[in-house]
Amino acid sequence: MGCYDFSNKVALISGGSSGIGETLARQLAEHGCAVAVVASSTMNKAKTVADDITALGGRAVGLVGDVTDPAVCAHLVAQTQSEFGRLDILVNAAGVFKPSPAGATPTDDFNAMVDVNLKGTWNMISAVVDVMKAAGGGKILNFSSCAGVQALKGFAIYSATKAAISMM
Repeated sequence: MGCYDFSNKVALISGGSSGIGETLARQLAEHGCAVAVVASSTMNKAKTVADDITALGGRAVGLVGDVTDPAVCAHLVAQTQSEFGRLDILVNAAGVFKPSPAGATPTDDFNAMVDVNLKGTWNMISAVVDVMKAAGGGKILNFSSCAGVQALKGFAIYSATKAAISMM
């Protein structure tokens, strides 16, 4: 992130309790950004990352929410604004990666990838767009994958969801 100064910025990071989302939460905080770290299922995961950031002098809060539910996404945005007074950056890092070979993909796995990867990204964008417009702008980072450009053998649905995110 080089010499960027995020000291007056606030980021909401879905999938912020692990993987790329956690790395970005920590990096943004190191550069002064206040971060709302969202875990999908347990507050403990989000709180662990937020507490680590806070212990290092950063500003962070842990949140938990299911991005497949538009009302929950709106609540995450409202919680972030309530905690930090604004919202400048949305990072859509929540994602599900499961094998999905044709003819052998359980319906639950198919639905999880479409619901989290695709719908979840869209739900978070929809929840934050009016807030950012009212503030005069903001930044939205959506994570796709090289699998969204060239399909991975045995991962058809994952690849399709990432291609759809690229088109968003």
